[in-house]
Amino acid sequence: MLDRNSLKKIFSNIAILLEIKGELPFKTKAYQNAAELLSNNEIDFDLHLENKSLKSIPGIGDAISKKIIEFAETGKMEFYENLILEYPADLVKITKLAKIGIKKTAQIFKELGISNIDILEKACEENQIASLKGFGEKTQENILTSISHTKASKGRFLQNRIVEDTFKLIDKLNNLGIFSKIEVSGEQKRFSEIIESVDLIAENKNIESFDLNILNEFLPELIQNTEKILKIKLNCFSEYPCYLYVASKSAFYLLNHELSSSNEYLRAFKEYSKEQNIKFNADSIVIDDNKYLINSEEDIYKLIDLSFVPAELRENNFAIEKAKNNNIPKLIENEDMKGILHMHTIWSDGNNTVREMALKAKELGFEYVGISDHSKSSVYTNGLNEERIIQQHQEIDLLNNENLGIHIYKGIESDILLDGSLDYSNDVLETFDFVIASVHSSFTMPKKEMTKRICTALKNPYTMMLGHPTGRLLLSRAGYELDIDEIIDTAAKFGKIIELNSNPYRLDLSWQNIIRAKEKGVMISINPDSHKKSTLSDIYIGAGIARKGWIETKDVLNTFNLKDFNQYIIDFKNKRKNKI
Repeated sequence: MLDRNSLKKIFSNIAILLEIKGELPFKTKAYQNAAELLSNNEIDFDLHLENKSLKSIPGIGDAISKKIIEFAETGKMEFYENLILEYPADLVKITKLAKIGIKKTAQIFKELGISNIDILEKACEENQIASLKGFGEKTQENILTSISHTKASKGRFLQNRIVEDTFKLIDKLNNLGIFSKIEVSGEQKRFSEIIESVDLIAENKNIESFDLNILNEFLPELIQNTEKILKIKLNCFSEYPCYLYVASKSAFYLLNHELSSSNEYLRAFKEYSKEQNIKFNADSIVIDDNKYLINSEEDIYKLIDLSFVPAELRENNFAIEKAKNNNIPKLIENEDMKGILHMHTIWSDGNNTVREMALKAKELGFEYVGISDHSKSSVYTNGLNEERIIQQHQEIDLLNNENLGIHIYKGIESDILLDGSLDYSNDVLETFDFVIASVHSSFTMPKKEMTKRICTALKNPYTMMLGHPTGRLLLSRAGYELDIDEIIDTAAKFGKIIELNSNPYRLDLSWQNIIRAKEKGVMISINPDSHKKSTLSDIYIGAGIARKGWIETKDVLNTFNLKDFNQYIIDFKNKRKNKI
């Protein structure tokens, strides 16, 4: 099994380090392209390795192919090992800090010899960075803030970094033929935004004689051994820890339930059970001295007279209180999603055409898409000026006339300017089916000013939806300073949608803020913010986060079928005409 995430990281690092070194762009681009190909789940690298056909993948040449084979066979890459002797790998981490980038990383490395974040932090504290050309005191302050955020994120990982490796590992474990079933547990099952470890649970009927040697290819370490449960660390991933819990058939579901509950939720769950004089053994529940074996997690809740709580909701005692009163809603499912409303094409900074994005969405089973490329203020993304908007709309009309089997709506992601206005005239905004308003500049505005800026945009009669509301990038950038309650209240008052941006680096709104929005009656739209067709399926990550926010189908705009969504747009425009 090729460790694609680790290899992707190596190729990405090579591209950055070569750019720091000053190599020609075509060399750095080759490695960056290889890293992007490793992100494409539609390409089966394991199969290509087995068939010795890596070079048949467009973009994989002889040099890259040899390096992939070397890594697959040895877990190392000599070219990379030599490169980091000259340009330390930790330089890559510096490039990810706010206000740095590759050119400035190269500058501080060559001028000051700064090769890692700790040395950079010390240099900032000693005021060495502010004096460098192109930096200054404000940049130095922002770097220190970014370093603090990065250090707080150590040992935590984005969900999408882990999920593919997890399911490949499950396949390999299943192939051993010693487990009756294997499931994802822990934070992944609870659909946490950030993951600290991979936790798997497997059922084995002969746990008392379980042979650890059968897992030797995973370099196992026995952490815990009881009569009904084994905890084994598998050292098969270089970046994140992985634990396999092996349980007897009778203990499987009770352990899975415990592993997939937060500490706060588990305390509330056990307190409730104690009040009911219910006791838990490793493999059973005891009620009035009667012992009950468990055959599903639903059985647990039936026995203790609580509504079943899906794993995504097992975060705090709020869920227990709801379960007591039979108030657990039917949460949204992946198949409830009918349309995708935030995507970028080659008209701005996307990788695919309008046709390609639409047809991929159709392949995934969607009824409609909304093309929402960047607006003219986002010059760095090739944002659309007024003339190019007309041209794009003509293309969309032609495609819709082809009857592709999916309807394409004309949207835009319009920049929210400093005063809260959008960056087109009303006459231009009138030509769109919908407008997503987003902040893409001046992230460090004071809280009061940023809140006013966003609320002003929400009041604009042409704004249908607020995009990535807090601007956060998980594990790398905190959101803007803003009053999220005031923004949610404003959206509620003016009947506007708030986006749940399901790009795995954002997941913005957070599930906590989704709960607030639902309580205020604000509808959300689950959007992947895709810049290439292979990431359209990120919408399902958003659906998982929506479930954590107690979201039902009725709470989500793009669960509307084509007919109902079309009527929503008509009604929105009619309300606007009545107000203008």
